[in-house]
Order: sequence, then C-alpha cells, then structure tokens
Amino acid sequence: MQIYIGMSKYVCPGDIDLDLTKRVQEITERLFDVLKCRHYSRADFRLDMK
Repeated sequence: MQIYIGMSKYVCPGDIDLDLTKRVQEITERLFDVLKCRHYSRADFRLDMK
C-alpha cells in the first residue's frame, strides 16, 4: 500500500469546458434529490481526461 501525501493538485473551479460543467451540475442536482439531501451538501468529482 502506498500513500501519496501532498501529491494531489486541487483545481477549483475545475478547468473543464462548459458542456461538461453543465452535465456535472445536472448529475449533482439529481443526486441531491435522490439522496434526499436538505439545505447544504457537497459533491466532489475526480476527472480523468484520458
């Protein structure tokens, strides 16, 4: 098992195109509803551009 401390690059907001941004927002809103979240929630996404 390897642990990679300090090797992540955080990019916020993400450097992605507008179409992908809208798609991620739609998915996040649906998850919020399906999971019956209330008031405030957070969703983190990992994206592999390969």
